[in-house]
Amino acid sequence: MLRRIMRVIGVTSGKGGSGKSAVAFHLAHGLARRGRRVLALDLDSQNSLSYALNIDGAAVTIADVLRDRHPARAIRSARLEIAPNLHAVASSRALYAAGQALLAEPGGDAVLRGALAGVAADYDVAILDGAPGLDSFAGRSIVLAAHGIVAPLQMDPVSVHALGALLATIEQARERGANSSLSLIGILPTFFDDRQSLQREGIEQLRHEAGAPIMRARIGRSIKVSEAMGAHRPIQDYDGQNPRSAEFDGLTREIEAWLKRQSEPTGS
Repeated sequence: MLRRIMRVIGVTSGKGGSGKSAVAFHLAHGLARRGRRVLALDLDSQNSLSYALNIDGAAVTIADVLRDRHPARAIRSARLEIAPNLHAVASSRALYAAGQALLAEPGGDAVLRGALAGVAADYDVAILDGAPGLDSFAGRSIVLAAHGIVAPLQMDPVSVHALGALLATIEQARERGANSSLSLIGILPTFFDDRQSLQREGIEQLRHEAGAPIMRARIGRSIKVSEAMGAHRPIQDYDGQNPRSAEFDGLTREIEAWLKRQSEPTGS
C-alpha cells in the first residue's frame, strides 16, 4: 500500500528570464489533469504566475498568508480554485515587504515550510514559483520547503555559469541539515533550439563538468506560449498542434515519474 505524501516542488534557477512561470503554470495544470491534487503558490512579486492563472489582484494573497499567525489556516482562506484538482494562492506587490520583514526575524524564512506542512493532507503536490535570486525570501523559502527543484535554464554561457550558485545552495542545505530532503530533480533547458551548437554544448558542459542532472524534456521558444498564458490557458488548450504542447506534456510525465518514485510504502 502506498501512502500519499504531499511533495513540494520549487521552480527556480536563481536567475531571471528562464521561463520559470511558464514551467510552473504548465506543470500545475498538467499534474492536475493527471489526477494529482495540486496547490500552486506564486512567490514572485511580479505576479506572472498569478496573471496566467487569472487570479492577479486577488483579495487575499501569499503576503497575507505569511503575515498571519496561523499561516496554514490562512492558505485555506487564500486559495482559489483554478480547475479540477488545482488550487492556487496569488502573489502581490506586498510580498516583497512581507518577505523582507520575515527575513529579519529568526526562522522567518521557514514560515512557508510550516504553512505547507499544515495543508499537506489536502494535496499531492505543491508547485512553488520562485522569484529570481537565491538570497530573496522566495529563494530561501524554497530551499527550506521543497523536496525537489526544477531549474529552468537557458543554455547560454552566462546562465550555465550562474547555475553553480544553485548547486552549492542545495548541497549546503543538505549538509547543514536545513533541508536534508532537498534534491535537484533536474535542469530544464528552456528557449531551447537544438540547431544552435552553443546550446548543445551548454548541456554537455553541465552534464560533464557540473555533474548536474539534465531533464529529458526540452522547452523551445514560441510566442504562442506567452499568448496562451495571456489567455489564461495552457498551450495544450490554446494551440495543441504547437510543438511546445508536446514538450510540456513530456515535462509533466517526467515529474509524474519523479513523484511516483517518491512514494513511500507503509505497513498496514
